[in-house]
Amino acid sequence: MTRCDAVAGWALALSISLALAAPALAAEPPPLPAVPTYSDVLACRSIADPMKRLACFDKTVGTLAAAETSGDVVVINRAKVEEVKRQAFGLPNLDALKAFEIHTKAKPIERIGFVIANAHQNAEGRWVVTSKDGQVWVQIDSADVYPEPAAGRSAVVYRGMIGSFFLKVGTDSAFRVKREE
Repeated sequence: MTRCDAVAGWALALSISLALAAPALAAEPPPLPAVPTYSDVLACRSIADPMKRLACFDKTVGTLAAAETSGDVVVINRAKVEEVKRQAFGLPNLDALKAFEIHTKAKPIERIGFVIANAHQNAEGRWVVTSKDGQVWVQIDSADVYPEPAAGRSAVVYRGMIGSFFLKVGTDSAFRVKREE
């Protein structure tokens, strides 16, 4: 068998494999099972007959509870939404969190306060400030920071213009930062 025959054999085998796999690759994934929503439960209120209304509530609440138990539905309160938004403050590309704003009257977070767990200068001489809850903020401007940020001091990060953020330690001057973690 020559080298050309071997390559031709492999090419034929690959072509057959792709031809057989094409229908499976092109098929759409099966739809997810329908999960009852809070709206489904509320819809039961419109049923006039008390026995049918009770049966509707029993069915939808039972299905909703099973969906929560299996993890298909997650129920969270406004405090948890605010906690997640606070933890995510400053991270880029968090469009997914906009889902939390659909049914809440919560305003976007404009500033957060924290206690500094650690502060040091990196190799470029820029400050790296870590909060006690693990947020890491890195200085991105060349402003001199005095007095130096230190563990145990209170700090505030607030929104600036066009997606920028500023970190202010105590009553000291603010400096421009970005969120790393």
